[in-house]
Amino acid sequence: MLDKWHKKEKPVFTGIARGVGGFAFGSGGGAGGGIPEIPVEATGGTKIPAAVAPNGCTYHIFASTGSTSLQVTNAGDSQQRMEILVVGGGGGAARGGAGGAGGIIYADAAPIVEATMPVTVGGGGSGTQGPPYAAPGANSEFVHPLGTMTGYGGGEGTGDSAGQPGGSGGGGGTDSGAAGGNGIQPLHASLPFTTKLFGNPGGRSLFGGPYSAGGGGGGASAKGNDGSRCDVSGDGGGTSGSGGGQGGGGAPFVNFGGPIIGPALATPTVNIVGPRGFYAGGGGGGNNTNVSTPSNFKAHGGQGGGGDGANDNNTDGLDATSYGSGGGGDEAESPTSPAGDGYQGLVAVRFFRIGTHVASGGTKIADAPDGYTYHVFNTTNAPESFTYTSGPGVIEYIVVAGGGGGGSGNTGNNANHYSGGGGGAGGLRQSVTTVSAGTYAVVVGTGGAGRATEYSGPAQPGSGAVGGTSSIAFPSPVSTTGGGGGANRNAEVNGYTLTMDGGSGGGTASAPNSHYGGTGVAGEGHPGAGANPDGAKSSGGGGGAGQAGQTGSKTPVKGGQGGGGAATGFPGPIIAPAVPNPGDFATAVGASGIFAGGGGGGTHSTSDLRGEGGQGGGGRGAFSNGAGTAAVDNTGGGGGGGAANNGSQPGPGAKGGDGGDGIVIIRYM
Repeated sequence: MLDKWHKKEKPVFTGIARGVGGFAFGSGGGAGGGIPEIPVEATGGTKIPAAVAPNGCTYHIFASTGSTSLQVTNAGDSQQRMEILVVGGGGGAARGGAGGAGGIIYADAAPIVEATMPVTVGGGGSGTQGPPYAAPGANSEFVHPLGTMTGYGGGEGTGDSAGQPGGSGGGGGTDSGAAGGNGIQPLHASLPFTTKLFGNPGGRSLFGGPYSAGGGGGGASAKGNDGSRCDVSGDGGGTSGSGGGQGGGGAPFVNFGGPIIGPALATPTVNIVGPRGFYAGGGGGGNNTNVSTPSNFKAHGGQGGGGDGANDNNTDGLDATSYGSGGGGDEAESPTSPAGDGYQGLVAVRFFRIGTHVASGGTKIADAPDGYTYHVFNTTNAPESFTYTSGPGVIEYIVVAGGGGGGSGNTGNNANHYSGGGGGAGGLRQSVTTVSAGTYAVVVGTGGAGRATEYSGPAQPGSGAVGGTSSIAFPSPVSTTGGGGGANRNAEVNGYTLTMDGGSGGGTASAPNSHYGGTGVAGEGHPGAGANPDGAKSSGGGGGAGQAGQTGSKTPVKGGQGGGGAATGFPGPIIAPAVPNPGDFATAVGASGIFAGGGGGGTHSTSDLRGEGGQGGGGRGAFSNGAGTAAVDNTGGGGGGGAANNGSQPGPGAKGGDGGDGIVIIRYM
């Protein structure tokens, strides 16, 4: 079995690991293995014929709430498969707490059976104005003859208590430290064919302090962020208040992207789903400020249509805007109308045909349990190549750049002990393309170094180093940008912030200062967290591929969490034997294939209140006088920020964690 499954084209690993499935992006035409091609015949939903779809596959899309069915009258030949996406309805929001996204269950290559298959599309939950719970999203179902696939409705946000469980959990309400709801989609029973489950918990409301704000709703790729105490002036130096947590990011399914299935979707959703096919973003939690704040200061809903949280007094959370996403939480003090509604679910089916591929390069994992063959490239500072001998053929890829290093803490007495910001994740791109026979150069970016000393001029920047670029030299080249470095406060004060921008941006160093986090590249990542002007000596988290970094808080003095990475469907347990650190890699990436999490911010607190690294390999920030944790290599995660000394004695600031090396993976079925 070892020889069949892992073909060693370079001596990188020993042993074997099994995982569950990922996304299927098989070829849409061409006979395989000499078997006569017989097309599938089916009716139901909105049909997009192979002659119309850009990838030459036939789709059946169910985008209206209620019950109906898919009728398959001819299962086609033995090379035909069906890809199934089931998205539950998004949860409604309340005063403060945001709605959780609907859960997702996904089958990449289910068998086709001649049968009538019942389909149910769940509606979104309604938002509420008062403290009581809002309404949860409704379940969506696809009843395959071999088992039922259920996308659970998203959990509702709350006004004065813990968020409710659902496919992804709702955000905690305005009570201090109210917990977010659990994400229950991962508890779905296993089925005879391979499925993948997407759901995460909601965020906690602000813990402590004179203000409160709601937690973000969980999304398909990441948990909702917690509420935090932060700047609400919009310029980095004004009034303090309580900011709602950002919604967890949705998950991408590129074969169900907006340009492909747009004719069957509501027109406003096509661009939100986008080419990468994002679904099920969590809602943003509501602020609590008691002051007027700029419209751009609010907790944003997760990518894929999560509703934004309210930004100031007497404003309301926004409705979710696309399939399976949660509503935005109201302003926590005195909302004027109901919070945001969740958006309905979706069921989508694609019929495709397995192709014939001959290729080499990287570490080849042949005939993996999910039906794919993988080519994994993880060697930095050395040219590699992918050679495709057959063709043309349809392949899928992810390209992840190196993550940025974490910033260092500062020297000095107790008056100026400040921690370092978390490094931004490397940029991530994922798509499907058709390749012809040829050899294509591959480059894997190196993670940026974390800094060991504070700023003392451009030659000693203090801020973490930017990660390296990753790329594939296809005829239309694919390239991603290295993550931005986490900041060092003295570097920011002296205007040396040029290294913070990247694929995802690095987080700021601890306040007081008037700086924002580094910017991210559109389509690759998100920004790092901005400053907390409230005197806190904790730093912001770096941005991740699926979510922006979180601001550090004052009460308690806690480093900001790194932004969550993006779920790609390239399962960590399957890929792990092809990388040098298989155990850490498999845990960080997980079964849903989350890459490029941001680094957590550091804190001067003597308690362990460091910022957590973002899901997908981000390193933890440090506390007291510790060093930031390095990101997991080959995830593109950002390094954790270093901690300042705590006490009256001067001393060196601790080192920021190194960013994780990038990775390039190509697969086909």
